[in-house]
Amino acid sequence: MFNATAWSSAGSLPNAQRLFPTVAPIQSIFQQRTVGGAAAPIAARTFLTTGQVPATSSVGFADTLDGAIRTPYSHQASLQISHDVGQGIALSAGYLFLGARQVPGHTGNLNAFQTGVLASGKPILGGRTYPEVGDMFVQTNTGRSNYHGATFEAEKRFANGIGFHGSYTLSRVRNNVDSLANLADLPEGQDINGETALSRQDVRHRFTLTLLTEIPSRVPAIRGVKLSGLVSVESGRPFNIFAGRDFNLDGNPNSDRPALLERNAYQGPAYASLDFRVAREVAVSGRARIEVLIDVFNLFDRVNVKDINTVWGSIDYPGTPPPATLGFGTPRDVFNPRQVQLQFGAKVKF
Repeated sequence: MFNATAWSSAGSLPNAQRLFPTVAPIQSIFQQRTVGGAAAPIAARTFLTTGQVPATSSVGFADTLDGAIRTPYSHQASLQISHDVGQGIALSAGYLFLGARQVPGHTGNLNAFQTGVLASGKPILGGRTYPEVGDMFVQTNTGRSNYHGATFEAEKRFANGIGFHGSYTLSRVRNNVDSLANLADLPEGQDINGETALSRQDVRHRFTLTLLTEIPSRVPAIRGVKLSGLVSVESGRPFNIFAGRDFNLDGNPNSDRPALLERNAYQGPAYASLDFRVAREVAVSGRARIEVLIDVFNLFDRVNVKDINTVWGSIDYPGTPPPATLGFGTPRDVFNPRQVQLQFGAKVKF
């Protein structure tokens, strides 16, 4: 150190003046000083010098990560039975369970306490235990989900110019958190288990059928043409209904639901689509061949809704109709309309 002899808890070195005759001994321990720049804010100085958080400060909707957050894990179980009925046809039935645990999610407002009750019976969380801290939401291991699904399948291996695979799944997914994606995924109150309901990923019924056929050689004009199709049909997915305001005063206006509705209480419209392909190989020379493919997605140009406006605009459900300006139940986004693609591919056999 410059302009100092040395300092320790025992004091200065006894022979410092003889070793460093031009250096004056210090009279006290070192003190940290800020040189230049603006002084620290009053709030910071109050906290550093007294340890007290100033009453005028407010964090305001803090969303912090739990320092002790743990790694999620899952339990899985499955059972499947298959039977070959002959002529290349197989039938199967299966069951799948998937339980996710320690899923990252948000807590309720940890700094809020109940100050009243809404007409629906839900608590009003208008008080703050530490007003100077503001709203406190934490990301931690609050989530859990359970999936149960039964699947029935029929399959025919491609032979004699035809093959197919069809499946039907009956399933249910329940959880208490869907994601950390946006503020609407925060719990409505402080009861995390009370948020357990159908997941936005719940598809109760799903049916798919793929079919592949090839025109036989006895039809000269179009022999070798391959036709394939994919049929997908799903029941509607759940959507959350929002009140549109912070009626329970927990500091998050995006999670309030009308009345006593549970999460994801709105049933969305079903999904259906048919994709179709025509393919044919054309010989060029020798072993070289060119494959021409025409793909048509959503052949019948069905409008399949992806997202819906579900802001009700009132705490009363269903007694008070939503304002027409909110467009409750109207689509906000849709899947792709019919699309046609032409592709070329080259094959060389050795």
